[in-house]
Amino acid sequence: MAGKIARALEAGLRIRPGEQRRVALMSLYAANAIGAVVVGHSVRDALYLSNRPARGLAGMYIWSSIAIVLVSWSYARIADRLPRGLLNAVSALGCAALGAAFWAVLTVTDAVWVYAALYVFVEAMGSLVVIQFWTLANDVFHAREAKRLFGLIGGGGTLANVIFGLLVGRYAQVVGAHNLLLLMVGQLALCAGLAQAGSRMAAAGPPLLRSQPVRKAPVLSRAGLTFLSNKHLTIVALIGAVSAAAVTIVDFQFKLSAAAVLDENDLAGYFGRFYGICGGVALAVQIWVTGRLLERYGILASLLPLPLGLALGSGTSAASATPGLLVSSLAKGSDTIFRYTINDASMQLLYAPVPPHVRGRAKAFIDGVLKPTADADARSRPPCWCSSAPGSGSCCAHEASTCAAWSSRSSEGASISPARISPGSTRGPLGPCARRSAAIRLRSCTRSPSSGSWRTKRTSRPSCAPCSGTGIRP
Repeated sequence: MAGKIARALEAGLRIRPGEQRRVALMSLYAANAIGAVVVGHSVRDALYLSNRPARGLAGMYIWSSIAIVLVSWSYARIADRLPRGLLNAVSALGCAALGAAFWAVLTVTDAVWVYAALYVFVEAMGSLVVIQFWTLANDVFHAREAKRLFGLIGGGGTLANVIFGLLVGRYAQVVGAHNLLLLMVGQLALCAGLAQAGSRMAAAGPPLLRSQPVRKAPVLSRAGLTFLSNKHLTIVALIGAVSAAAVTIVDFQFKLSAAAVLDENDLAGYFGRFYGICGGVALAVQIWVTGRLLERYGILASLLPLPLGLALGSGTSAASATPGLLVSSLAKGSDTIFRYTINDASMQLLYAPVPPHVRGRAKAFIDGVLKPTADADARSRPPCWCSSAPGSGSCCAHEASTCAAWSSRSSEGASISPARISPGSTRGPLGPCARRSAAIRLRSCTRSPSSGSWRTKRTSRPSCAPCSGTGIRP
């Protein structure tokens, strides 16, 4: 019976023997992490928009970006010094404690500062939790497994969009918007336990380069940013910054349109139903499209749907004389459906060739410093402050087209291979000799289904000068 289930999983979901437990645990981790973000965003948006002027969102985006930069900078300083699972667990528990504190404060006062502080906290919490999840996922799965399974694992987060989005939409008016913060607190507490379990599975995998002693440097110092001298990571950083700016503009237009026609509990209900419906579409994309698109057509085809969808939705908004909630929802729907499915899985694959001791610092800088800075820059543009402004839609369409161009450059300049990028190299990911050697070693590397241990048939091959000193692992 167990053999039939294993064969069915491999045929239907491409989960091979020995991978079931890791996939299930990381999918559950993704569901709770993304679920906490969905619930937190729905509640904080409803509370803020119903108690504060909608135009104050511009300031909230800037303050949120500053908070994300500070949190990510602090995280990057210790990301590669402490055990990954322990750090993720402590961070999740700390965020849960702060969420419970905000719920307690909201039960006794409705001071203006509470709504602003909650808005900034949820944004910083969401960024940190997602960064930590994907960093751990890159430790648990090697490059070839990630290309096959990241789409399915991300499906856990997409499923959370459906379930928790519809729950918020159904019960926001019954229990009150601020009481739903307790649901977010519970999800963060679950993330802490799942992070610890995931770190133990990562330790059972092949040896990581992170185990080697590496001299650390502050992430925002010249030495700490040396990873950007690699063309591959530079293009990844540019894609992240441009796409973040485009997504932020679309999000701002969507919230302004909703705040103009709905009150507090109706806002929470609408946001919940919106995320739930978009999550249902995204779940189908995640399960049946993402993995097959990645395997058959590669990274470029998987990176293009998000910028093309944003450009189409924002172009429609720019062409409309009076863009309303429906038009803004179409543009936001493209973001919700593609960003957390095809785009997220593809972007995480771009980090797969990076050594683990460099990956944490690079991901913290790109996702936690560069993207929030791009968000703040997008919000500081006067044409984009109002959803009815003539330049708002064209502004986002321009950002989206730029992102599509850089996605093409990334696919051409740095293909995903099982080999790791040499930290000090400025000549691209690997030399030709290293690529051949990595491919040979990967074909002969297998995981035992019974013990979970790795068996590698060693292959000796002369190295060329550019490849000397490059660390390669399956």
